[in-house]
Amino acid sequence: MDYKQMRCKQVHRIVFFAAWLSVFSAGAQSRKSCIKDTIADDQIFSVSFHREGFPLSIPFIYLSSDEHLELMFDDLSPLQRDFSWQLIHCNRFWEEEALSQQEYMEGFPDTRIYDIKTSSNTTVSYRNFRLIFPAENMQILLSGNYVLRI
Repeated sequence: MDYKQMRCKQVHRIVFFAAWLSVFSAGAQSRKSCIKDTIADDQIFSVSFHREGFPLSIPFIYLSSDEHLELMFDDLSPLQRDFSWQLIHCNRFWEEEALSQQEYMEGFPDTRIYDIKTSSNTTVSYRNFRLIFPAENMQILLSGNYVLRI
């Protein structure tokens, strides 16, 4: 093999590597952004999310178990607001999966939060919302990472 053929082979390797690298980079740029743990409303305070009955636990339950999660938060808004929830299945990077809700959840859950208590004898009036999840009339079908969006 002469010098010209060797040089041509090296150039092909470099071009292939550059093309592979650009495809890899484009894939990384098109990746969905991950869902972050945020409170977007400045009137929401004292958010607590844990296994029911274990206030210091992380929000983790086993699939098909009798365990429940408990979400509580205070709404300091002067308006009488209602809140609903949505369950989102995520991949290991906490990016929303392209699955319909029927693929990972069974039943007809009422997505409105009804367990509401109004403060009394406090200097600041607020409403405390409580959600027990999963609801009695629903079942999670797939294990994985989930986001509970209010």
